[in-house]
Amino acid sequence: MTMGKKLQPLEPRNLALMADLELEGAWRVEYFDSDDAEYIAIFAGQSAEGRARDYYDAIERGAPAPSLRFAIRR
Repeated sequence: MTMGKKLQPLEPRNLALMADLELEGAWRVEYFDSDDAEYIAIFAGQSAEGRARDYYDAIERGAPAPSLRFAIRR
């Protein structure tokens, strides 16, 4: 029997970056942590795609994203 990789506390999984389908010009980053909490960050306005990509890259590297001011855990 093979066991999957054990996730560290709050390690992101199913990390996704995409254009938002509901808000024109907005980009979103979505992921779940190892406790199954879902996180969604939506970036709108000037440089939305670039800011979303920076946030995505920061999560992928395991570094906190300095530009994120609020996070809602659901």
